[in-house]
Amino acid sequence: MFFGFVISTIFACSQQKTPDSSSLQTLTHDGVDREFGLFFPSNYDASEAIPLVVNIHGGCMDAASQMAAMNMRDLAEEHNFALVYPQGLPEEGSEDCLIWNSGPYATESNKTTADDLGFFESLITDMTASYAIDSERIYATGFSNGGFMTYALACYQSNTFAAVAPVAGMMTPEALDSNSPNPCVTERPMPIIHFHGSSDSAVAAELGDEAVDFWVARNNTTQSNTNSVEDGPYTIEHSSYTDGDNGSAVEYYKIIGGYHETFDGMDYEGQNSLSLIWDFFSQYDINGMR
Repeated sequence: MFFGFVISTIFACSQQKTPDSSSLQTLTHDGVDREFGLFFPSNYDASEAIPLVVNIHGGCMDAASQMAAMNMRDLAEEHNFALVYPQGLPEEGSEDCLIWNSGPYATESNKTTADDLGFFESLITDMTASYAIDSERIYATGFSNGGFMTYALACYQSNTFAAVAPVAGMMTPEALDSNSPNPCVTERPMPIIHFHGSSDSAVAAELGDEAVDFWVARNNTTQSNTNSVEDGPYTIEHSSYTDGDNGSAVEYYKIIGGYHETFDGMDYEGQNSLSLIWDFFSQYDINGMR
């Protein structure tokens, strides 16, 4: 699926490896070979630890299509960070619609029983053991179902990820319900930057609103500001909630008239969604505001 590349296998070891961006890599988790793609900047030096961005594809997409849809490679080259593109498994009843199980247990909406949270934990362990990755500067972003998974990482692996950026994503009802068996109870504040189109018919903008409201309360932000920018036929409403615990913030970009998309072509004061995401990530490490 990854541009026809041949799959190679990674075996966990303590030796630093030379990154291979030309093919999908694999690791075995829960008895299943799981795949992921890599991108490292050309000046990568194994003697210097660099940040890592986990870039997660949407439903019925794959690692290759996510690399194209949310193409952060130029940003990684410019700002010296690594990218990893994990790949999901087929949903039940399908051979090629790859999705994520964005909760500790499968739900009807997930249609998969894969241990994806465990896979991400194994993936991060492998990445930090194999390459010079700054373990205090690991971030996650994802589109659509990948945005669901991004929120799951924020909830259930908050001690691994320094900040997250869901795009057209939502939180599961189980995560939002404090009385469910698996509520979102994080061990630290989580800086969030979220993008959503008001006319999204796949993941309603109200579900993005709901997630943002959750994290504004969780992070205990005390300041808020809203700015609107015209972008062609669209209006970008930017709501900023700041001064949260550990310097955490929640930034919400709602594109009025926007649909189910990544917004890499938007223009908010000279920046698109991807550059805004990296600028936001770069402000934080696992301890909060840098």
